[in-house]
Amino acid sequence: MHKKDLPVKIARWVLMLEEFDYEVCHRPGRQMKHVDALSRYPIMMISSHDITQKIKEAQNKDEFISQLKSAIKIKHLLEDELSEQFINKRETLRNEAKENIPRLQDENKKQYNKHRKPAYNYKPGDTVAIQHTQFGTGLKLRPKYFGPYEVTKVKKYEHYEVQKIEQHEGPNVTSTSADKMKWYTH
Repeated sequence: MHKKDLPVKIARWVLMLEEFDYEVCHRPGRQMKHVDALSRYPIMMISSHDITQKIKEAQNKDEFISQLKSAIKIKHLLEDELSEQFINKRETLRNEAKENIPRLQDENKKQYNKHRKPAYNYKPGDTVAIQHTQFGTGLKLRPKYFGPYEVTKVKKYEHYEVQKIEQHEGPNVTSTSADKMKWYTH
């Protein structure tokens, strides 16, 4: 094999090794026993079955180790029981929450609607003012409503399309809900 036929990685090693003065010597396998011991392919396989069996027998005879084994079994039983109790408690809490949520939602709805008046039903052609809904600096002293606007279309669920009547600040055409509108009075 010539240098031009070598793979790139091997060619790098060859170039690096050319800088050194060395001699390649063959050593027979019997002189390399220390390398065989570290090899991936050991000469002799050690059977560990007998050793493992002896260790198990010694552990079974030892009183301290048998106490440890029983303590570990008891610990696992206690952990299983505690996890079962935790799961049952969690299920109980979930069921209580399912029962309480609708009741609390009804209470919140009653409290929210306590001082709320029903929205007025506007008709196309009514003159209204719409609420200023933008946020920003310096808006505290500005008027809270834009107007006048004319209701052009009535939509579902107390929503309306309105169009600007005169030249003033605010959008030319927009859609808004009844709770963000009021009668325009000049």
